[in-house]
Amino acid sequence: MDRIRAEVFYLLGLGDKVVGTALWIGPVLEGFEEVDARVPRIAELDPSFEGILATKPDFITTQFQWQISSEGVVAKVEQFEELGIPVYTAPADCHLKGKQATGEPPKFSMQLTYQEIQEIARIFNVSGRGAKVVAGLKAREQTAKARIASLKGEVSAVFWYSSAKLNCGRHPDWTWSARSRARPA
Repeated sequence: MDRIRAEVFYLLGLGDKVVGTALWIGPVLEGFEEVDARVPRIAELDPSFEGILATKPDFITTQFQWQISSEGVVAKVEQFEELGIPVYTAPADCHLKGKQATGEPPKFSMQLTYQEIQEIARIFNVSGRGAKVVAGLKAREQTAKARIASLKGEVSAVFWYSSAKLNCGRHPDWTWSARSRARPA
């Protein structure tokens, strides 16, 4: 379980279910430091299959198919399934690996994040909490959109960037670059 998946569990009040985490590219969300401090860190980046098993998980979540899949660098899904441990992959990664009918690559949307929260909530029988978390995030998203719209074009760019520190050289599909441009005075 990476940091983002751990934070989904924390937001849903499921911190006691988290037995280990890996792939940390930044600090935990403010307010969850105490619960996170009780969770063992298996690895800062990719954990080993053995490291995951040492935590005795009943359920595995992963953000990226390149970690756990038929060709995963950490393990194959089948390795966990043979042990009776189901694996959940974030919908965003599954969705973004496909192609649209037009042949164009699919685009990320916040709906994929909301879907993940709702699915995890349903799996752990806390659907009501999931609905509240999603409603809160949607409200924040609408507030941000309204704020941006109120700037009336006085914004040169708005972008989301995962991490400037993450070394993505291990995955052939990843080419990350960051550019900044100072606004003219």
